Amino acid sequence: MATDTAMAMVTDTVTATDTAATTTIPLTDMDMVTMGIMDMVTTNLLCLLDSENDEKRETHLSLKAEANTVMLKRTIYLREETTKRYPKFDEKIHS
Repeated sequence: MATDTAMAMVTDTVTATDTAATTTIPLTDMDMVTMGIMDMVTTNLLCLLDSENDEKRETHLSLKAEANTVMLKRTIYLREETTKRYPKFDEKIHS
């Protein structure tokens, strides 16, 4: 389910790619907000990574794990919604 590659592009679309097919799906405003939040989280995590403080580094690793979990859940959600809205999309990806 989550093994397909999904890339969010700046042009307000999600492109799901596979060697057999490419489909572009418009993003909702909520998708754009989610990507913006995740971008800010990633930026803040990179700042923490540069910190020499061990306590902050542990916090960074914990937050990074949480952020990765959120991103994975969001990717799975987008994949499921795509399959619901565009039933033949899943067939094209797996054919």
